[in-house]
Amino acid sequence: MEEKRLFQNKINIARSLLKDQAYKLIKDAISNGELTPGKFYSQDKLSNELGISRTPVREAILELQSEGILVIHRGRGIEVVSLSRKDLWEIFEMRRALEVRACEMAAEKIGSELYQKLDQIIEMQKESVLQEDKTEFLAGDKQFHEIIAEAAENTRMFNAIKDLRDKITYVGAYAIFRSNRMSEIIKEHQKIVEALKLKDPQKARLALEKHLEGTFGEIIDALKEKKLVIPDENEK
Repeated sequence: MEEKRLFQNKINIARSLLKDQAYKLIKDAISNGELTPGKFYSQDKLSNELGISRTPVREAILELQSEGILVIHRGRGIEVVSLSRKDLWEIFEMRRALEVRACEMAAEKIGSELYQKLDQIIEMQKESVLQEDKTEFLAGDKQFHEIIAEAAENTRMFNAIKDLRDKITYVGAYAIFRSNRMSEIIKEHQKIVEALKLKDPQKARLALEKHLEGTFGEIIDALKEKKLVIPDENEK
């Protein structure tokens, strides 16, 4: 009879934790624009850079592929998925529909504790602009939108919004550093918070719609400049 291995559960837990860590680090690198579409990356190199063994890194990559964020090319490496203008527009329309509705719902439910968190994020983003810290700015932007979506108290809506944001998070990194977009985002965030504090669903909806439309326009322009968006059939 084969002897049962000791501490097998602990080994599995440790590997799972490493996979989660690798997943987060790779996803952050995509969000920050460190890993970009159009380039191939070696799994071994990622493993070495992260200081995490190959198996958990491989598992993290497979999970990101299942989410449509990465694609594995046999013999060539992994690649961040490129999106066409049509892809971006479809994701944007879905995100706008869901986030705007969530913002309306949040305006009726959100309390002072969350107002304070949103205000703190805005202050942090102002400091990020001064420090030219894009990682911190993007992290604040993600948290800002997630707080509002979660305040709607609809778990399925929140998860759908989060999934849509994850699919295009990396493109936001290119948009916000064009011209004065970071400062504009802060002003737009302030208007959203003002509407939420008034508990005015219509004002909140309009403020968020304007914010999302401004960001989407910047994303398209930025990606065209960097040639990171796939042309649609009628543009070829």
